[in-house]
Amino acid sequence: MNKPCYAALREHASGRPALIFVASRRQTRLTALDLIALAAQDDDTSSWVGTDDDLDSIAKTCHDPALRHCLPFGVGVHHGGLDESDRKVVENLFERGAIQVLVCTSTLAWGVNFPARLVIVKGTEFFDGKLGRYVDFPVTDVLQMMGRAGRPQFDSVGVACIFVHQPKKEFYKKFLYEPFPVESRLLSSLHNFVCAEVCLCGRVKSVQDCVEWLRWTYLYRRLRRNPSFYECDGSDEKTISAFLETLSRKVLLDLDEAGVVELDGDSVTSATLGSVAAYYYLDYRTTSEASINVDDFEAAVVDATQRRREALAVAFLCSAREFDELPVRHNEDLENGQLASQLLDDDADTIQGLLELGYDSPHAKAQLLIHAKLRDGKLPIADYATDQRSVLEQAPRVLAALIDVAGDAGCAQATLALLELSQAIRTSCSATRDALSQLSLSDAAAQKLRASSGFPRKGEVSDLKPQHIKALPAHASRLLEALPRGRAQLSAKAVTSVDAGAEFTVEVTLASRGRGARAFYLVLSDDDELVALKKVIVGGATCEASLAVEAPDEACEWRLVLRAVFDGARGFDAAVALPAITVVAKSLDAGAAEFVPGS
Repeated sequence: MNKPCYAALREHASGRPALIFVASRRQTRLTALDLIALAAQDDDTSSWVGTDDDLDSIAKTCHDPALRHCLPFGVGVHHGGLDESDRKVVENLFERGAIQVLVCTSTLAWGVNFPARLVIVKGTEFFDGKLGRYVDFPVTDVLQMMGRAGRPQFDSVGVACIFVHQPKKEFYKKFLYEPFPVESRLLSSLHNFVCAEVCLCGRVKSVQDCVEWLRWTYLYRRLRRNPSFYECDGSDEKTISAFLETLSRKVLLDLDEAGVVELDGDSVTSATLGSVAAYYYLDYRTTSEASINVDDFEAAVVDATQRRREALAVAFLCSAREFDELPVRHNEDLENGQLASQLLDDDADTIQGLLELGYDSPHAKAQLLIHAKLRDGKLPIADYATDQRSVLEQAPRVLAALIDVAGDAGCAQATLALLELSQAIRTSCSATRDALSQLSLSDAAAQKLRASSGFPRKGEVSDLKPQHIKALPAHASRLLEALPRGRAQLSAKAVTSVDAGAEFTVEVTLASRGRGARAFYLVLSDDDELVALKKVIVGGATCEASLAVEAPDEACEWRLVLRAVFDGARGFDAAVALPAITVVAKSLDAGAAEFVPGS
């Protein structure tokens, strides 16, 4: 379609700016190069150069090789994979009219305001990595692209050329010139909204409450106007009421089977998994599936090495539904395979897990992006930096939810592994790297600092003394100021004897010095399982907290360990072993006879 594009440029642009929208970043480069080649055949390679700017010199400052080649001919490329400085150069040149043709991806239609005399939509399909096939652009995207042509404040005339497959021509003719109906999208995420209404808001307590809640939504309005779109048999009130009741019952039954609500007849109440999902604004399937898999995760991390433990925690985190939509673009499975070899060449088990997922999986890509951040790995293309930011923005709240799920399941080692991963992500530093790398230092710089300042080889950030701090770079010193000063101090008081199955409290005092509020997780566990989990904030020098504990059902000498895990970095944690608690078997009531099987 490049020849028709070239012909449209000659016919309609005539020295005025033109935008050409293509389906992929690769196509921006190929289209731009073909247009230049076609212009060279006509011996007219300067007609798209709009001003006297020295485009050759400007092109030499660009990082992208295709852009360096195209700019001198008055043709630019623009997409999300370009370096930030390259994008600014292209945007500035096009706005000033120095270049007349800009080949770009559809994202530009929703972003920067670039008016043009001519807009060409070179094809209405794009490759969907999740589906593994080409799909149509939404009509709204096509309209947005067309809207860039002939903006009133910039031009009095606008021309839009849409190159489309012949069978779709009539479809686009219809919807580009007629009002497009706006339908409800509630059904696609109804389970999560209902889960929140049950577990967080408490407004839905029965099937009928759910029906009444649905009557206040846009979905109900559209059911009355266009019932067939939602597979409803009619638009009369009786049919719609039956449809809503069936829908409500099905959704609540699905949520009950997932364990996020408890459905008893027509009554519904919240469950812990649903409350966690709603509180952290997560897909209900994330907490449901995590609760199913957490026991296997616990068993895997118990005897794992530190590197393997971290990799397992990353995999558990990235299995969350929140990463389903992470884009895996055309041929990025090859990039993912190369990145895995670069980052994980010494971890055959993790590589095998990624192979089982497939390098075209968004969850595998999410794992690699986190490993790259923690291990200071180099990303292959600029797109990955954008994707990495997206993953790291999601990770803290997903991790917080998974910590709650693991704690609710009583999985002590799984909880601690996730807390360690939280520390690593917040400092962008793997637990296997030098502790000083948490201060935004490379491993080589951290080791050099240890040698020059005499800091012990295994010393933690909390062990830094004034003479060591003086040797830190300025940026590392600023990071250090935001962290606690030294390790936390921990003490606890508990009963020495308790009846089996009885409840009691452990009174905790946590001391930590530093600026601002500091968040810690209090983790109480025995040899087998987690007993209590609580997040506390230390605002001053100390913090008091109470942990509710239920004793085992059988008599024993119960030994508990209390840990305070700092949420922001490793090396500031504290742990204390509580005195042994004697759990006494329940005595029979006076006059009651003990039941003996077979008597």
